Amino acid sequence: MLRAVLLAGALLAAVAAPAHAGGHGGGHGGRGFHGHHGGFRHHRFHSFVGVGVFAPWPWYPYDYPYYYPYPYDYPYMYPPPVVVEPVPPPFAHRGMPTLTARSPEWEPEVDARLARVGTRIWIVADVFFFAAWFFAFFYLRALNNNYDWLPPGTTHPTRAIGAIIVLLAIVAAGLYWAGARSIVTQRTTARLFFWLALLAGVLCFVVQIYEFKNLGFDPQQGGGFPSVFVGLKGVWLFQLTGAMFWLATQIAQARPLGDATIRPKSVVTFGNFLVFLAGIALVAYLVLYFV
Repeated sequence: MLRAVLLAGALLAAVAAPAHAGGHGGGHGGRGFHGHHGGFRHHRFHSFVGVGVFAPWPWYPYDYPYYYPYPYDYPYMYPPPVVVEPVPPPFAHRGMPTLTARSPEWEPEVDARLARVGTRIWIVADVFFFAAWFFAFFYLRALNNNYDWLPPGTTHPTRAIGAIIVLLAIVAAGLYWAGARSIVTQRTTARLFFWLALLAGVLCFVVQIYEFKNLGFDPQQGGGFPSVFVGLKGVWLFQLTGAMFWLATQIAQARPLGDATIRPKSVVTFGNFLVFLAGIALVAYLVLYFV
């Protein structure tokens, strides 16, 4: 029995001694068991001064004369430094979202090059798109299976209406080009030209709808010529409508510090697409009304 008691006392002394040494580590360097929140100090028995027994209450490093409150021991005693964010530099509104730093793709020179390349790619792709319709026209006309190229009762539409459509498309493209060339020097005049170009485009749209309602034949009866005529004119009108919406955005940006004013080269690039549509209208007029 005595041997068991002595063994238990020795074990308690062995456990208390390294924990006490760890307390010195926590007090002097913050690396022992009395680290951030004391480690073993809340859970061990210790010997207090003058008594040779172990008492079960918490031990705090404030009892030690060698305790130094290092910042990494008790970080809550030292508030963290206040970080003040720098005020972003002002950036003038130039027809784009407000940015704290310039982005390369927003530079007028880069934007003009991207618009030019993108418009050229679009026009080249569109050339092949309309080429398929002209190929269908000449191919079906050459085959003329069962004499269905021009079914009985089918005639060519009125040439005068087709000429008005082509003329309005050319006028719209020309007015836009005139406005784009003067957007920097005479912004008010350029805006007027843009409005006139939009008006010509809307009139072109209206005349084309009128022609669809007065073709002189019923497209539902079938036939090679009616199918190609309605299909070719329909997709051209669809692209003209998109171009007019694009033109409306150019008018909205033709204001002081607007995109059209700051990036005049990009504005001119859009004129290439209007010229392309006018050219397609002219070729379609010569093919559909005279061949």
